[in-house]
Amino acid sequence: MSDKQVSVQDYEQLPADPDKLAKWIDLDRERLNARMAQLRALKKLPDAAAAYSATLRETQDVAELHIEAERRLGAVLAAADRRPVKDKETGRIIGYVGKLAGVTKQTSAQAQKIASDPEAVAEYVEDAKAGGKVPTAAGAARAAQPPGSRKRKARTHHTEYWKELGPLLTNVRRVQVAMESSRQVPLGLRKFFKNLEVFGDYLASWDPDKLADCPECQGTGKRKAKSSDTQLDCPNCVNGGVGFYK
Repeated sequence: MSDKQVSVQDYEQLPADPDKLAKWIDLDRERLNARMAQLRALKKLPDAAAAYSATLRETQDVAELHIEAERRLGAVLAAADRRPVKDKETGRIIGYVGKLAGVTKQTSAQAQKIASDPEAVAEYVEDAKAGGKVPTAAGAARAAQPPGSRKRKARTHHTEYWKELGPLLTNVRRVQVAMESSRQVPLGLRKFFKNLEVFGDYLASWDPDKLADCPECQGTGKRKAKSSDTQLDCPNCVNGGVGFYK
């Protein structure tokens, strides 16, 4: 096995076409999983220290290239026209995904997170390799947008409305439970609470921790005024975050 670092030539082998890049990522994920399985097998062998060390370094480089591929895909998706993703049962918007064939919502979200902070991702990769670990795309995504990130904190800071709506949603859920456990409920009342259930789903989409990037301002919270270059607050969202509103 070769003991090499990721080279310029390795990066140049990544497809430039977004659709081909997405397919490359899917295939490479399988190759990477096979390498990880081989690495785990070598770790269990008592006399395979040298082989394990060489395989580890090679796998780390392969993983680094894979993360770079997802970063590139994420940058393309973030810049592309995006379409809403709706819940099949309620019809409410639960997120947005780029219009690229074959790209799942999970891959899209992870790739865009990785692309959002390349410096944090690069630091994560270096730390993982220095610590004798294999960096992962999921780990890179967490490094780029960890829980409590600045974006989430900024949105949460502007969600005073949830102090009142949160308890209201809790009460709606309690009524739903009571309705389900009750044997005798008039049909008209059942229909009313069915509408209330849909209302509860709409309301839940505005939970500060569940807000999606606003499609009107691309998650920035700002929109350019029609008559000038002045940046105005986006009227559709909460500092770039949005629930169901259409």
